[in-house]
Amino acid sequence: MYQCMFSIYGCSSTDFYILHFSMYRIQYCQYTATISRLAFPEITYKLFFANETKKYSSFVNCFCDFCLKMITPLRMHPSPSPLFTRQKSNMADLKADVEQKASYKIDCNVRKRIYADATQSTEDYYGILIGDTTEGLCDIVGCIRCTYYENTTEKRRIVSNKPDWVKEVSEICTLIPAGLKICGLCFVSKNIPVVESSSVEEIFSGADVENDLINSTQILWLVDLTSKDKEQETIFIQNLSTKLIQESRVFFDDIYDDFISKHVTLRLRHKLELTVEESRDADLSMSLSKKTTQFCNTLHDATFYLPECRLLIGDGVKNNSDKTCQEILDDVIVDEGFGQEKHKSNRRSKSKAKDVLNVQLVQPLSKNSTHNHAPVMLCQKQESDYVKFLMAVDVVVMLAMNCTISRLKSLFVRGIKDQLQGILSCFDTYSKDSSFCIPKVFHFKTPKTPYLTTCIYPWKQSDDEIFDENNFENERSCLLKKLILPAQRPTLHPNNVYIFQNDRPKVSSYLVNPHEGLTNPGGYTDKTIPDHRSIQEALVALGDKQTSFIGSKKWIGSFEVNLCLDYFLDVSSKIMAVNSGAELQNRGRELIRHFETQGTPVMIGGGVLAHTILGVSFNDRTGEIKFLILDPHYTGGEDIKIILDKGWCAWKNHMFWNQQAHYNLCMPQRPVKV
Repeated sequence: MYQCMFSIYGCSSTDFYILHFSMYRIQYCQYTATISRLAFPEITYKLFFANETKKYSSFVNCFCDFCLKMITPLRMHPSPSPLFTRQKSNMADLKADVEQKASYKIDCNVRKRIYADATQSTEDYYGILIGDTTEGLCDIVGCIRCTYYENTTEKRRIVSNKPDWVKEVSEICTLIPAGLKICGLCFVSKNIPVVESSSVEEIFSGADVENDLINSTQILWLVDLTSKDKEQETIFIQNLSTKLIQESRVFFDDIYDDFISKHVTLRLRHKLELTVEESRDADLSMSLSKKTTQFCNTLHDATFYLPECRLLIGDGVKNNSDKTCQEILDDVIVDEGFGQEKHKSNRRSKSKAKDVLNVQLVQPLSKNSTHNHAPVMLCQKQESDYVKFLMAVDVVVMLAMNCTISRLKSLFVRGIKDQLQGILSCFDTYSKDSSFCIPKVFHFKTPKTPYLTTCIYPWKQSDDEIFDENNFENERSCLLKKLILPAQRPTLHPNNVYIFQNDRPKVSSYLVNPHEGLTNPGGYTDKTIPDHRSIQEALVALGDKQTSFIGSKKWIGSFEVNLCLDYFLDVSSKIMAVNSGAELQNRGRELIRHFETQGTPVMIGGGVLAHTILGVSFNDRTGEIKFLILDPHYTGGEDIKIILDKGWCAWKNHMFWNQQAHYNLCMPQRPVKV
């Protein structure tokens, strides 16, 4: 009797297995797993077998191969499986094969988003998987729906109508931060077909292995919408260089926070001023394209400066190229508000990890001349009109902590080139004969996506008029569909742009309007808050009040708030009327429904003082309810401790309300817009 022990990486099950394998007369095979939080949980297999039919080494090779192909996380007493006969050359090949098979994780939020989207769309489609490879493990944290197919008229089938790789890659490179990669495809369907290895090779035949945006190893994930409760699903893995294709299983986990902690985000802003000739014979778009191409050709001589680290990155700076991103984060200089800069003491703050490091583009003032003759100047007198463009480049790069900063220059150069191409495309699309548009770059933090999404919108016209964002609703709807986001929420509206830490208003030591530094979670309007007189004039105009109401100190209630929301913002509201404060205890489920579906604060008024309800806490078992109250009658100073300790913003039970007085609750309904 011999005993063999070996390790396989990448499994995530702690179950106890028994495998019957009579061909080699195994008495039993016991698997014991020790799970850690590392990238590769290690599972050790102990084998006990008789040495009567095969030699030790031959058996190990064959059984290792069997484990790779046949063993999946089954429960107790799986049914016998046939022997997979392909031989392994050595244990090194085995380990490499196992790591390639098991080194993929898909964020469970990606799958949730796909399944939630399936309730609104019934068509099959391809999705491009976005992620990054760190420490040998490929984390997939995003999915972008394919909108370009090789055959636009044919029904989307898994092989016969595959995505147009060239068009998809050219669009995706402007949507995601430079540094992230395309890690594969998913095919979403309620009827997953049988896929052969030849089909997988055909699907990835259009992927350019030389493009650094495309990962060298691609996966094909078959998303079966009829089995969303599965802990694992089938994937095919193909190496684009060797064309080797393997079938495996993929596991799902919540890796959102882990992905953020393993990466650093950098942001480069640069204003590019271009002057082009405007004439009837010259194409303005073509002239801009030539100017941007000339600028891009100079980027190989550029140097990038990180002011917070006092670090230069470029070909002429060689002493810092071996530093990792984690090391430069440790060198970040922070101002603690006392007029004195301090270095961080070998620790990394969480806020820095989730925001960005700023980068500046530094270009040489002089050029290295390669000409061996004196300069020649040709003077030609003529009158010409010139147009000056100011292109604001705003590039985001996301890189793993363990990567060296030598990669940053190539990523920034690629990001600048891709974004300039997107700006020119936006210019061509929305410029007219009489006027041209000035595009602007926006970054958005979409829900449960650990990276920023970049969109380029037309912002101004040549006559300095702001572009009407309502004319762009169709394009935003297409972007929401492509990014698999809710279709009736303004997630990608300019009002919801991500506010970087350095862009937030700096407040004094006093607590004044702390909410102004937060990202607007709604983004439904950019109108200013009306003052008291404007509200009074609106109620008079609507016929609700007499003219004498203007300038008075009379109170208004829930019904008047409803009228004002509709008058100023076109926001409708529902009015919940209760006969007494005691009845509010029975309205818990209705309020929970409102906060879950609408998410707007509730104004409550009636026969007594008015308040704002920000939330409810409801116990389904006991029926006990508490209300999160914000009291608008507070007139003290901006002291958060007093506001909370004295109950001006606090949880109150049902006895807080006057048990005999009637109440009206104004419940604003969230507008449906994109």
